[in-house]
Amino acid sequence: MRDGQAIVYASWNGSTETVAWQVLAGPTPFKLAVVVFTAPRTGFETDIYAETVGPYF
Repeated sequence: MRDGQAIVYASWNGSTETVAWQVLAGPTPFKLAVVVFTAPRTGFETDIYAETVGPYF
């Protein structure tokens, strides 16, 4: 892992229609912006590499 990069884990909730994730991050929980537009769901838990440190996701 490099500086300025984080791994976000998304867990599948059982929805058979979920095919991809979108990651939002920012300096506060109320100021989030899209940092990963699409990450395909790869099973129950998907690890997504984001070029940001958040700190909120």
